[in-house]
Amino acid sequence: MAEKTYIDDPEELVEFAATTNHLQLPAAASPIDPLYRSKHHALANASNQVLVTAQGEGVQIYSSTDSKCLRSWTFPPGVRFACPAKYHAKYTDEGALGDSYVYAVLDSGDGIESKECGTVVWRWTDRGIGSVGLEDKIEVKYAGPIFALEPGVTAAGHLLVVHTDGSLLLATQDLEKRHQLACPVPGKAELVWYQPIEVSQSMRSYLDSRQVTDWLDGDSSLVLVLTRVTDTEVDAAYTYYISLYAVDGADASITEVGTTHINPTHLATQPLACAFDADTGTLAVLTEAGVYANFGL
Repeated sequence: MAEKTYIDDPEELVEFAATTNHLQLPAAASPIDPLYRSKHHALANASNQVLVTAQGEGVQIYSSTDSKCLRSWTFPPGVRFACPAKYHAKYTDEGALGDSYVYAVLDSGDGIESKECGTVVWRWTDRGIGSVGLEDKIEVKYAGPIFALEPGVTAAGHLLVVHTDGSLLLATQDLEKRHQLACPVPGKAELVWYQPIEVSQSMRSYLDSRQVTDWLDGDSSLVLVLTRVTDTEVDAAYTYYISLYAVDGADASITEVGTTHINPTHLATQPLACAFDADTGTLAVLTEAGVYANFGL
């Protein structure tokens, strides 16, 4: 059962006016370290760097210690990014950061047709301070616009491609397609939010214990996805679904663990922000109506 809190008069903490189209991100920052560094790269040193994607400029790596730009890849003004670029950190046996990969999704640019917007992925190599240009660049066009990329979701280094229609695709580090799974919800789905999750022992309290054991023993990670479809009975309304997926690095596959429909009375307006607590299985949602709700997975 959902727990709700109404935020009637929230205090404004910050205001930002974007100078780009509202459908395009003006700028975004992503961590250099992969989400599962503690599990898959036990010897790796913690990174103090962030990857910054800036529309109209390019992709840069900044030091979070002194805010200095360490490396940058400049793009022509006509190149627009569909989502934040992501970094796949690769480490040496001693735990030092080695030659790594940068992934970016292009929304527009030279040679990209309108029907290909948001489907083109570039991958290039970052060799550290000595990097020059887009070294070893690979370009792949996938079917359907992309919402986000998640590199290094398995120990094998697979790249998870999250599409705007809620479908998921698993690819190798070299962008070779390995497995694709369509969105299980009925109707034309639209992705609202997603969160990659590392498997932990605490999940036994709300998921099948044997399944959790299999995930822990293998090369697995989870992804939680929130999608919506237009309500056919109520004008300007949506029906929301939450889906849990398991990504298997050994089999290079994605499987649906389960999908559930969220009661419209608990989520009557568009979510603005979501966060999932993997220890308790609780999904927190803040809607545009100022309603904060908790849902139990």
